[in-house]
Amino acid sequence: MIYAKRYIKTLFDDDSPDDLSINLAVASDVQTEGGVTGEIWEEVE
Repeated sequence: MIYAKRYIKTLFDDDSPDDLSINLAVASDVQTEGGVTGEIWEEVE
């Protein structure tokens, strides 16, 4: 998760549109902690 967040951040550092929001979650958390509407998502800042 940490690697993915850092990699995405480096990809969009220069060309990031203002209205772009990227959120990531681990598949096992989606299955066990409330599905896609649960409080498991981490925003890439």
